Amino acid sequence: MKRLFSGLVLLVFIALGGVGFAAPAVAAYLCPACYGFSRVAPHVYVQKGHDASATLVAIETAKARVSEALGWGDETPTFLICATQSCADRLGPGPRAMAYGSVFLYLNPQGANAETLAHELVHIRVSGLVGAKALFQGRVPAWWNEGLATLIEGVPPRREGFADVDLPADAKLWRSQAARDHAVMYPAAAAKVADWLDRNAGFAGAVTVLQSLRRGGELPG
Repeated sequence: MKRLFSGLVLLVFIALGGVGFAAPAVAAYLCPACYGFSRVAPHVYVQKGHDASATLVAIETAKARVSEALGWGDETPTFLICATQSCADRLGPGPRAMAYGSVFLYLNPQGANAETLAHELVHIRVSGLVGAKALFQGRVPAWWNEGLATLIEGVPPRREGFADVDLPADAKLWRSQAARDHAVMYPAAAAKVADWLDRNAGFAGAVTVLQSLRRGGELPG
């Protein structure tokens, strides 16, 4: 029942956010076996018939990386991981990985690595810290959320050449622009967030700010 309620809430949330490719992934979350996934560990589902040992190591590596930067709360996301392109095609077009609130994350074959997992787990942790309501209200700017995730996944901030890049705060607009200019948007966001962290007590300051946003605060400059 909890899984069904979470899935229905996610569908409404996603529909309002204009993420048209999300419904199959939510359906797979509700019934992993129906979409060819098998449970290999608590909350971890991998395409049936595929060795999950490397994936499980990557998940633990990614969790450790995120926990070192932002800590870890009671988030227990479900992982849905495709091992082949045919599995990914069944879930429809979309990015190589995507977090759905703090509930679950999906990865296609190109996304099942520690770096991409860390990126998506940052989104899971941000959602857990700030809460669904504040996230839905757009209190966490998209550029900040994506820049933070990009830094923690291990991409070094390259400040040169990114000062004038337009970085939207709106998540829907971010997805639209990033789909066209991925190679610029993410490093530009990482550079901007690196500067923000320098001014705001680093990752510890990021956690404090997210908790403040949950209570109605504002993101400091």
